[in-house]
Amino acid sequence: MKGTTFQNGVEYKVTIEGESWQQGQSIQGQLQTIIRNTPAGSAADAVTPRVVLAESTERKIKSKSAEAFSIIEEASSDASVSTTADGPTLVWKFTVPRQARITDKAGSLFLLYGFGDDLFTYGQLKLNILPHHYLQDIIEMMRTEFRFALKKTTAGRNGWIDTELDPPDSKDWAQLDHLVIELKLEGEGKDTSIEAKFQFHRAEVDGMKAGLSTKLTKREVTRSWPRSELVHDFNDRLDKDAAQAAINDVVEEYRNQGWLA
Repeated sequence: MKGTTFQNGVEYKVTIEGESWQQGQSIQGQLQTIIRNTPAGSAADAVTPRVVLAESTERKIKSKSAEAFSIIEEASSDASVSTTADGPTLVWKFTVPRQARITDKAGSLFLLYGFGDDLFTYGQLKLNILPHHYLQDIIEMMRTEFRFALKKTTAGRNGWIDTELDPPDSKDWAQLDHLVIELKLEGEGKDTSIEAKFQFHRAEVDGMKAGLSTKLTKREVTRSWPRSELVHDFNDRLDKDAAQAAINDVVEEYRNQGWLA
């Protein structure tokens, strides 16, 4: 991914390795500063460019709010810098937080690059941030093993990821309108846990109305799975058998409450 912006006669060219990144992955690249025919004094300023990882929403950006961008991290002052005849080149690297906002229509993480205090004058690159691979594997398993149809995955609040699915075409799920799964990671390293909320939205007869009117009722089953129960240590990938058994346990709880019928 590449981007270019101009400020006060100075050209800033950023190059990022890759096109998409999962929560918890590294994102890295370099920012080249090209100084040509700059006004007096600006060349000195241009040798201290900034690269910032930030979060925002489309609504905040359109409103040009002073607090539109929430800075997550900035390239450190001791980052690798080399100087050529054109100007300095800054080599930078960030780690996407494991509870970072994933990219959806409403917002994303952004890479901002340039000089000065006004981030709106910077170059802006919208980054494609995907769920952590533990969470992505669970979502994929709901589709392939449990035959749910994926409708959408969006950023929830407080680090949650919201995934909406349609039920399989089966009499067992006849009254289920849709399923929402909220997922996020807590903790670090071997102390990581996968937090899950399974929200079953089912159609029920509305006893407060005449006839056969129905209403949607939400039933929620929550789980906190230690990483050690669902993830292989040797390759840091989801243990599909263990994950399938864990999700089956959720379905059984839902079934035992009489919610399937």
